[in-house]
Amino acid sequence: MTTIMRTALFYDSETTGFPLFKEPSEDPRQPHIFQLAADLVDLDTRRTVASMCQLIKPAGWVIPPDVEALTGVSTERAAMFGLGVDVVLDMFFSMWAMATHGRIAHNEQFDARLVRIACMRHRDTAFADHWKAGPAFCICTSSTNIVNLPPSPAMVKAGRNNPKQPKLSEAYEFFTGQPLQNAHDAGADVAACRVIYFALQDRQQQAAA
Repeated sequence: MTTIMRTALFYDSETTGFPLFKEPSEDPRQPHIFQLAADLVDLDTRRTVASMCQLIKPAGWVIPPDVEALTGVSTERAAMFGLGVDVVLDMFFSMWAMATHGRIAHNEQFDARLVRIACMRHRDTAFADHWKAGPAFCICTSSTNIVNLPPSPAMVKAGRNNPKQPKLSEAYEFFTGQPLQNAHDAGADVAACRVIYFALQDRQQQAAA
């Protein structure tokens, strides 16, 4: 009897800026992904089936100085070590197609929008819509009440007293007791995402026991 492997795609992107949320994904002013990482993981054994972490070669766009300072990736470095965006997207979407249980990320809606922007530039609307409709799990949303950070000053000013959504580094430190190393590297962030996801699963199983 053949056992069907249950897999999910953990992913993260680093980009030239924030999406213009009020503008369509095809707007030419939308940011570009310059690093894309993903792990296809067997959810039962927690082993990695396939992995990628790749810089994308700039094509008429640059990585701003503030983003370079945050990520350590310059336009020159991406140009030297990056691959063409179509090659990187082909790898990424091939892995996604093998994920039986969708995709997982921290602040997943944010990264999903960035990938959709890339779809509109380098695929077509039908594929962009297919990506958008895919099942997804957000570890940020799922860990907010557990990490239970105090509301930010802006939230308090707006009359919101619910817990603040944790940054990836905050959630990682909560579940592991260790600071997150190499944050804002897509590969490191994917690894942290996996740790948090399985910590959430373990917590859920313990509560149900």
